[in-house]
Amino acid sequence: MKNYFLIFLIILFTSCEIFEPEDVEKPTLTIEYPQNEMRLSVNDTILVSAYDQNGIRKIKCELSDSFSTTIVEDNQSPFELPVTFIENHNDTISIACEAYDENNNKSEPFLISVYINNDINPYNGYHDGDEIFKQEIIELNEKVIDNMNEILVWEDINDLKRITEIRYRNYDIDSIPSSIRNLTYLSHLEFINNNLYSTSNSMKYLNRLTSLRIQNNNLTEIPEFIGDLINLETIDFSDNYIDSIPNSFSNLGCDECRLKILKLHNNQLNFIDVSPFNFLQVLWLSNNNLTDINLSCNGNIWYSDAFDQLNPSLLLQQNNLCNEPNDYGSCIDEWEIGIQYCD
Repeated sequence: MKNYFLIFLIILFTSCEIFEPEDVEKPTLTIEYPQNEMRLSVNDTILVSAYDQNGIRKIKCELSDSFSTTIVEDNQSPFELPVTFIENHNDTISIACEAYDENNNKSEPFLISVYINNDINPYNGYHDGDEIFKQEIIELNEKVIDNMNEILVWEDINDLKRITEIRYRNYDIDSIPSSIRNLTYLSHLEFINNNLYSTSNSMKYLNRLTSLRIQNNNLTEIPEFIGDLINLETIDFSDNYIDSIPNSFSNLGCDECRLKILKLHNNQLNFIDVSPFNFLQVLWLSNNNLTDINLSCNGNIWYSDAFDQLNPSLLLQQNNLCNEPNDYGSCIDEWEIGIQYCD
């Protein structure tokens, strides 16, 4: 009798889980943003809210146009899913999102359709998201430019036409539209002889830039984001009103960085530290207010002819540099690079 009672208890305790009700309740899901038939920019985010008493394991959204379908997922609240990865846009995109709980129950799909505002009068026949920049900057300055090929270079990338180079010279451009952030394949950016008083923080997303030239404008500072563009090989902010260098500038001396050309002549700088940049081949700092400079003798700049009259490697003339506290004699004759002997 005792053994039967023991067996009964074992069965009772081990079968509790069996008698627990099965979780068949579906989670709930709502797409909070965007709303149905809303017009989005090419950089935007899907915001989803979901609930289940046992917790949400993941959110999965399927984005489809007439060309392809892409799936994005998020497993951490708040649920935010990007739409920026879409390269080949049609006029509309369908979005279907589902929530999965910890027991893998799936919500009913939440469906919406949105418009993508990324092509304005595309001249090349492609939906690629680049034309919005061209159109915005023309409208911004009320200019009609007949031949856009003179200032924009398009290249075939992943079967799409993308803008890789911009050269705006001698236009009355006073600002850079934020839509420039969408030109993620941009390698060369040039605003010369314009009327810019500032840059755009959206430029910090242009991480493929190798050449940045904003020469002869009205800038009073170098933007902080410059230190994030570690692929830069050429920087030219000459002929402006810049009086200081941001702390982030030293980030361009990283092991992976290859800054080769730095032109800051005809500004109002008092001091600059260029010692981190061992790959510099050209350094133009003439006609500033420099009273001191941290210039390493170990850089590549000393291995080239610094006094080529047509294309000198080093220009420090027309400053207030003295031979103290730094001694440059071990690099090159001081008088040749504009360093004075001061009392």
